[in-house]
Amino acid sequence: KKQSLVIFSGGTAVNSFATHLAQKANELTTTHILPVSDDGGSTAEILRVLGGTAVGDIRSRCLKLSEAEMSDEAQAVAKLLGHRLDKDNKAAARAEWMQIIECTTGEAETSMWQRISPPYKDTIRAFLLHFHHEIMRRTGSSSRCEFDFRNGSVGNFFFAGARLFYHSLDAAIFTYLRVSCVPPDSCVLPVIQIDSERSIKMGTQLTNGRRIAGQNELSHPGRLVSKDGRGDWLESPVERVFYLSSDAPSVALQEPGFEVSHVAHPMVLEKLKQCCAVVYGCGSLYTSLCISLIVQGIGEAISSRDADVPKILMLNGESLDRETAWEPAAAGGEVNRMSAPDMVMAIVAALNQSRADGQTLPASSYVTHVLYPKGATLELDRERLLSEMKVKRVVCVDSDETTHFYKAPAVVEALKSCIGR
Repeated sequence: KKQSLVIFSGGTAVNSFATHLAQKANELTTTHILPVSDDGGSTAEILRVLGGTAVGDIRSRCLKLSEAEMSDEAQAVAKLLGHRLDKDNKAAARAEWMQIIECTTGEAETSMWQRISPPYKDTIRAFLLHFHHEIMRRTGSSSRCEFDFRNGSVGNFFFAGARLFYHSLDAAIFTYLRVSCVPPDSCVLPVIQIDSERSIKMGTQLTNGRRIAGQNELSHPGRLVSKDGRGDWLESPVERVFYLSSDAPSVALQEPGFEVSHVAHPMVLEKLKQCCAVVYGCGSLYTSLCISLIVQGIGEAISSRDADVPKILMLNGESLDRETAWEPAAAGGEVNRMSAPDMVMAIVAALNQSRADGQTLPASSYVTHVLYPKGATLELDRERLLSEMKVKRVVCVDSDETTHFYKAPAVVEALKSCIGR
């Protein structure tokens, strides 16, 4: 009998082994639950002009899962939908986009439409053209409102076109999964079921009371080139994340009345009832995981599962990023980091926050196993995990010696061992 996993994650870190999981479809079926609060990169430009729900993380996972299908056409579709336009020159990016939708990619590069059969080509191009029509209709001739195609993801544009056409994020995901040839035993769901025309806005509160609006402003604001935060650490650790009303004014940061709750997608709750294991994937602790775990219904669904259903937290190789490390003003340049037990408690707090019944359950109700990559530099504190938090097993998983990223085959074996196979 196949074992079924539900994995909560963002759009990047779990990609390192998502394809390998998809290729194990004879043993495992996997449901990927992703947040819809991304507001960086080309997603930010789509939201500025078209509004609606962010799909960058979902698109990233679908694209990675499509790599499990090795046919020539599937690879060609993946290459097209994974392509990004020129990231520096505005005019060059727009010209490249026009070549793609007009199917006239220049001689310097083999046409991205080659090896894609006419039915697939017509389907993909129809949604790209619909996206183009919508941005032209909404920006008009005003240069002030002109859409900026720089570093734009063709896959994000396809997703936006499908969402606008169907007026449904679920239908857009279904279409993308089929067009990109994702194996049928891999399921991708947004954590929230919401009107596809509404935007989701994330907020963060630090322990010193400061509030931050937006996912990108927490993880890697414009003045940073990466999430590692070096040179611009937060002055205080994160206390919690929450959702803001999509039309909340700037004063919302100071007035909790603008906080809103969202209800979990019904299919997410159904998958949690049926799965053999719940996995909190590696990646950004707050913007990838906790922002999904605070959604109403998630905490009850996970804690209600039998004790023999493992709930597995996958730690990162280090805890030195802007979400899990901070530099107090009086620290003289010393950066504090979260330990593994701290991260477990962040997961627990988020899940308790999601509960409508107001209960505060212990760590053992939500986390039973902890995986960490070999060579990890974070403070593990195995004794506290086992004795105080009642974690059943703490498992070291083989990883790359340089990056400490999990090795995909080792992850699959570790997850299977936690399930009991």
